[in-house]
Amino acid sequence: MPRTIRTVVVSVLSGTVLAAAQLPPEVMVDRQLLHAERLTAQGEPVRALEAMDKVLALQQEHDFALPADFDFKYAEVAFSAGSLRAAMDSVNRYLRVASREDPLYRDALELSLDIEASLPAQNSCRDRTKGAECWMELDKQPGCHVWNSDLQPGETITWSSICAGSTAQGTGTIHRVWDNGKSTVEATGRLQHGKRQGDWVVRQANGDVAEGPYVAGMRHGLWVERKADGTVSKGPYVAGVRQGRWVVRDGYRSVWEGPYVAGMRNGDWVVRHADGAVWEGPYFDDKKHGDWVWRLSDGGVWKGQYLYGEMDGDWLIRNKDGSTSNVYYRNGVAYYEWVRPGFGRGVFKLLPPTAAREECSVRNGGQECPPSRGQECPRSGGARVGRIGGGTFSPPEGVGVGKPPLLLFLAGFHRVGAGGGAPTGLEIGERFCKTEFFARP
Repeated sequence: MPRTIRTVVVSVLSGTVLAAAQLPPEVMVDRQLLHAERLTAQGEPVRALEAMDKVLALQQEHDFALPADFDFKYAEVAFSAGSLRAAMDSVNRYLRVASREDPLYRDALELSLDIEASLPAQNSCRDRTKGAECWMELDKQPGCHVWNSDLQPGETITWSSICAGSTAQGTGTIHRVWDNGKSTVEATGRLQHGKRQGDWVVRQANGDVAEGPYVAGMRHGLWVERKADGTVSKGPYVAGVRQGRWVVRDGYRSVWEGPYVAGMRNGDWVVRHADGAVWEGPYFDDKKHGDWVWRLSDGGVWKGQYLYGEMDGDWLIRNKDGSTSNVYYRNGVAYYEWVRPGFGRGVFKLLPPTAAREECSVRNGGQECPPSRGQECPRSGGARVGRIGGGTFSPPEGVGVGKPPLLLFLAGFHRVGAGGGAPTGLEIGERFCKTEFFARP
């Protein structure tokens, strides 16, 4: 940089610093308080605490009174930044001089209780139950603690970096072990006053990996979670729970997209399968609830209702050839109502797996023939009548990607009997099972 330009730049910067230095101390304090407020709103509590410390330095240098609520505000910022001792000292100073009529008095009492619960000495993991949030003393580092948001029975924790006072600090790796060494978690990132802060990578023993930011020991912000089976989930956490729109790509190349509220799926979700099938409908507290539509890759459409995770009532099936049928769900039992031009109509009950029977009976030419397992009766003139007596007719969701439950089996529905007899059963491979007919429930 030429000497002349450098001189001008230095003069301008010096003038700016000088102008700030010439401001009255009270104005400089107000600037730092406003700066701290903005940093807190931006989710940067550590920098906000640095601004508050500058206010204290100005007060000590110029010896003037700070705003009456300063100690309370300082305690809030220090608590958010994980500086627990400083937060407790500051809120206690406020409570010693505040009157009970002060508008911030109750808030200060609650803050004091929250800080106390967060101090290692007052909230130790000793004698706590599974899933508790507490301060855990490090193995091989007596007197040093880290915040454990999900305590496991018999758990031990080690930390690869330093301790400052009673809490772990700095950048390093946490290693959690429980269940006699069978379960382990390794997490790498920065600890601030014993709590995770900033970007972390968490690796499970089974190969699952999660990456994202923490704020004061809680997941907060955009996270990416990769499971060993190939499933990848991406979305925001707020204060430790999933909140907002998430996208999940599972190992079958299906894509699930929709909102989380308070850690559970709530609201409208869309599932797009690799073969082009699309499922759409609402969740309520992590269960399908309300009207759902399944659009299959072959052009078929299923429409019906879920009630707290269970298919309920009438489901309309529109096949790719334009024909329609219904499945009616009641008390967990499915009734298939069929309509076929030239054959007629009817209803049969799909028995659950527990009602399955291995024995079949086939009527042929007026004679009963109980075949041995895996065999059929001899055929005469092509006439045969199969009667279904059970079977696994409702496979779990995900069997046959893009195909709803029952569809794989309903596809086997066939005409049986000579001379245009009505269809009476489902054929699975070469096996026939018994069908029972019912009036519509």
